Amino acid sequence: METSSAPSFWKRQGPGVFWFLLTLTLICIPGERLPDAQFLFQINFDKAVHAGLFGGQVTLWAWAFRHQPDWASKLPRLVLISIVWGFASELIQLWFIHNRTFSWMDILADATGSLLAWPFTRWAFRRWNLAP
Repeated sequence: METSSAPSFWKRQGPGVFWFLLTLTLICIPGERLPDAQFLFQINFDKAVHAGLFGGQVTLWAWAFRHQPDWASKLPRLVLISIVWGFASELIQLWFIHNRTFSWMDILADATGSLLAWPFTRWAFRRWNLAP
């Protein structure tokens, strides 16, 4: 690999890679190590966190493609990949993480965040001239 391409890779794909690793780290926290803040569960705060994590994933991976003229055509695939990743993350928690469970509501929150990121990303990138 050329040294000149390394900064370009990390500048473009780095945010998406970081966000993926952050999400993976968070889903791998054992249940007994999660904070016990009942009031947050009563207001479904964890669903907002799920939506934000997976919506952020779509936006940050779109960032990697924003210099391409057809960047917006990649958004549906990024949304689908994010939704599949949300489903897979629930299976990882069910099968491999101690004291964590599978939740259809978490998958719904992941999918909602991913889908909402689609129009948000298109709007934000055009609003701030981040894409052609």
